[in-house]
Amino acid sequence: MIYIMVVFIVLLLIYLIRMQFLIRKIIKQLVYINSIQTNTVIEIPTRNREFKKLSLEINRLLQMNKENYQKVIESNEQFDMAINNISHDIRTPLTVANGYVQLLNRSTELEKKELVEKIRHNLDNVEEKLEDLLTYNRLIEQRVEVDLSVIKLSSLLEKSCLSFYNAFTEKNINVSLNIEQNILLTSDETILTRIIENAIGNILNHGVIQTEIILEENDDKITMLFSNKTTVLIENYDKLFERFYTEDFARVNKNSGLGLFIIQELTNLLGGSVSAYGGDNKFNLEIQIPKLNV
Repeated sequence: MIYIMVVFIVLLLIYLIRMQFLIRKIIKQLVYINSIQTNTVIEIPTRNREFKKLSLEINRLLQMNKENYQKVIESNEQFDMAINNISHDIRTPLTVANGYVQLLNRSTELEKKELVEKIRHNLDNVEEKLEDLLTYNRLIEQRVEVDLSVIKLSSLLEKSCLSFYNAFTEKNINVSLNIEQNILLTSDETILTRIIENAIGNILNHGVIQTEIILEENDDKITMLFSNKTTVLIENYDKLFERFYTEDFARVNKNSGLGLFIIQELTNLLGGSVSAYGGDNKFNLEIQIPKLNV
């Protein structure tokens, strides 16, 4: 009996020593993996099922941490680029406006009127960028409230397009409007106006030659489609609505990457959806808003 107990204790000690060895090996590997960026995984020289499961779960966790770390790096890079672009967006028109102000002192009356108009245009650009930042901050802090009322969307869209007439003319973009008349819906007019203005702003930033703006009503939803010609191939439609994300063509234009993000977030607040797709050198931004009860 004593002999059996001794054998049992010895075997138990051997087992415990073996387990301690495996635990130390795991700790050593984890220390190494945490000290550097590596694709190394935990490997345990054992047939023990529980330790095999443990190593599997640890490796899954390591993979998740690696993916999250990569996302943080990409997000920081996009944020840094966005800050640089926003700074450029604000600084450039202010610098240009300052130059025009200096020219005013030695200009004729006719030239002064033209310079004042150019100054106003540059200051409007600054105001637009600052408004994007303020809206972004309010969205992140969830401080945008929805104020529902009955809205004549057809008239609102026509009015918004008309307000951008000079901008389209300066960009040599021909606008085709296909707006179904007398469309009413219960929604937030301020939010809808901002969505429309950002969508048109996206056309002005990236569109060329021709654009088409469509409004139509289907059953319980209303669809707005902003379609414009483009000379650049868009590679990542699924990422366009991420905050601070910009395609190469957007970086050339020094945009912050907030415009489409703001459109999506505001549309979501109204219970709608946004999608982007392309083809035949076109970029299409489709916005669907629930009609609700009028």
